[in-house]
Parts: sequence; C-alpha cells; structure tokens
Amino acid sequence: MRKPSPQIVILLLVYLTGSLGSCSTGIGKPKIRCKETERRALLKIKEDLQEHEDGVLSSLGREEEKRECSEWIGIRCGNKSGHVVTLDLSPSTFARYDLWSLEGNISSSLVDLQYLKYLDLSGIFLYGNSIPSFIGTLSKLRYLNLSHTFLSREIPPQLGNLSSLSQTNMSLAKDWVHVVTNIPHLIKLNLSGCDLPDIVPQSSHSLVNSSKVLAILDLSLNPLSALVFRWLYNYSHTLVHLDLYGCKLESPLPIYLKNMAALTYLDLSHNEIKGSIPQYIRNMTAIAYLALGNNHLEGSIPEAFGLNKSSLEYLDLSYNKLEGEIPKSFWKICTLRNLLVNNNNFSGGF
Repeated sequence: MRKPSPQIVILLLVYLTGSLGSCSTGIGKPKIRCKETERRALLKIKEDLQEHEDGVLSSLGREEEKRECSEWIGIRCGNKSGHVVTLDLSPSTFARYDLWSLEGNISSSLVDLQYLKYLDLSGIFLYGNSIPSFIGTLSKLRYLNLSHTFLSREIPPQLGNLSSLSQTNMSLAKDWVHVVTNIPHLIKLNLSGCDLPDIVPQSSHSLVNSSKVLAILDLSLNPLSALVFRWLYNYSHTLVHLDLYGCKLESPLPIYLKNMAALTYLDLSHNEIKGSIPQYIRNMTAIAYLALGNNHLEGSIPEAFGLNKSSLEYLDLSYNKLEGEIPKSFWKICTLRNLLVNNNNFSGGF
C-alpha cells in the first residue's frame, strides 16, 4: 500500500563539492572561526524556538562552543570561507523521529545567513500561517525543507528569486504552477498529497517552462483533471519519472504521453481512466515501471505493446476491464520481473 506523503518537494540535484564540513582546514591547522554576525543570527534563531524536551538544542550556544558555531549539531560551514552553509534542525539531525519536538517562529535573523545553501526546518511546529517572504533573500539556497511545519496558504513570490533552489518542502501550494515555473534549475518536484488546485485552462495553454531540466515529478494523491497532461507537455523531453497515482483522472490515456520517450517511471494507477490502451505505448521504449492498474481500461492489449521494451521490469494492468489474450510479445520482455494482470476479462493463458 502506498503511504501518502502530504508535503511538497522541489529538488535540484546539485553536488555540493567542497562546500560542506566543519570549519577546519585540516589536522594540525588552525580552525577558521565562524563569523560573529552569523553566530549571533544562529543564537537568535535558537531563541525563537522552544523545545519540549531538553537536549534538542543543547549544543547550540553552550559556553564552550559559543565561538565555534560549526561545532553545533546541525550547523556546517564552508571549509575555506567559514560562512554557515547548512542549518538543519529536523528531527533526524537530533536522532529523533517524532515530529514537533520544537516549536516557535522562523526568526528574521535568518537573513544574516546569506551564504546558506541547505536549510531544513521540517518537523518544527512553526507559528503563523505563511512562509516568510524573507526566505527569498537567501539567494544561494539550494535545499529548502519546510514540510510538516503547519505553514500553509500561498507560497510567497519571493521564492522565485531562489534561482539555485534544490529542494523545498511545504504544506500547501495554491500557486504551485507559478512557483514551479519560476525556479529555473528545478530537477525534482514532489507535491504528493498536497490538495493542489487543478490547473486553470489559461495556464495550461500559455505556460512557458522556466526549467529545462525537470526530470522527476510526483503529483500523486491530488484531485487533478486532464489539463495536467497539457501542462506536462512542456516537460515531455526531460521527464523520466512521472507519478499521478490517485489523482481522480477521468480522461482516456492522453496523446501527450506519446512524446514522453524519456520516461522510465509512469504511475497512473488508482484513477478513473477510461478507454483502451493506445498503440503509441510501444514508443515508450525506455519505460521500466508502468502502473495502469485500478482504472477502467477496456478492450484488448495491443500486440505491439510488448515490443521494444528492453527495460520494462514492472507492469500493472490489474483491476481493469481488459479482455482478449495477453500478447505473446510479453514473453520476449526479458527484463520483466513483475506482471499484474489479475481482475480483468482475459481469455487463454500465457
């Protein structure tokens, strides 16, 4: 059973070579001291948070470590510059797996950490309803995680200034299309179970894709319509992973999928998709995972379905209204490991 993930994830796979680590130049060499302005900012961030149990924030600001903030848990800085580049206050950082052991506000002192590349405040019960707009001033930010924080409402347009953004987790995203199209280096976006509003027709027609590299997209467990496929056409040459599980889609399989030749993962299961399996499915030669189960597909499986499928490992056609014989071409798919065809009206056997 799939596990709903009520969060937003935006991920740019940026390899931070040489940018993370303690503020030390090596064994026997003097440490690069943390910046006083940034140290004070971190202490202010701590001051605006409360812990339900002692120990979560105990390393931030202890007397012997006040001057060397790089030694605090969840803090990392550049090896050469000494600037804080990572702030991670998520539960896992403190070896905790329960949410909301911290609560409070996102301190405006965060703006003093202008070299920050990685910010994770997930699992903190943050006061207020909206994501602070000043986060948009952190121009070097590549990873942002605000999931499970109870922040909601609209995403501030200032986040569009984060041109290097790597990952963002939030609660709700009413203007999600706007945010997506204003992050130019977006590679991975996870908006699973976020109760997203459907794409309005104007946006689906006139959308200009700002990201040329979007490869992984998860919109599962959101009530969407067929308009989403028209929007997805903007990413037809870059998408390799598309998850639309449980989106209440009612249309036939759209022609827009025909051009997504790079797809290796496609999940359209648990929808209300009608009609037959189109012939163009044979053109999806890179597909490795294809889930079409729990829909209302009918008719026979095209004989060409199993052709040119040298990568297919998982195929789910179960719980539909398919009939006829299962194509013999399926036997030629040497990579196929999981085939689910139960609860249909097939005749004959393998």
